[in-house]
Amino acid sequence: MTDELIATAQRSWSFSTISTPRRRVAEVVHQPGPDTYSDLVRDALAAGFAWGREAMPVVTTAVHVAGGCFHALTLTGPGTLVAPEEPVPLSSAWLKAALDTLEAVVIVVPPGTFDDDMPEQADRTDHPDACAAHRTSLNAVRTGGRLLWAAARLRLDHPPVDAPPAGTSPA
Repeated sequence: MTDELIATAQRSWSFSTISTPRRRVAEVVHQPGPDTYSDLVRDALAAGFAWGREAMPVVTTAVHVAGGCFHALTLTGPGTLVAPEEPVPLSSAWLKAALDTLEAVVIVVPPGTFDDDMPEQADRTDHPDACAAHRTSLNAVRTGGRLLWAAARLRLDHPPVDAPPAGTSPA
């Protein structure tokens, strides 16, 4: 991955919680760059993800959290690792929601869904309008069937070091 793609990847993660009638749910949103999007879609579908208009499946993809930070996703099946350049600190609300269920909803949106102002902690932003805009963008791509989603298990560890990065085949 080039330095330019790494910098883009760093800004392409967002973490939020959403309330359902029974509980709060932790969400991990990833907007890959145009160069890696088609490979990530292929790998996510192989891992059992579904398009937003379909029911959200439960998959064995792992959301790796350690030391209060998000480290990576490991897409099981293809064994693909998707990670930011540096671990991302998570809000206490996100951690509580994830720890209560030991899972998180993982959402992959197409490039261009969010601009450069994509909030890293969407539910903790200082600008309430930004949180509403974030939710509106997610709903638009979901109802348009253009996002991939799945409920993934929470792993309280670092990702495996031998997992191939997004867009590559496992060894």
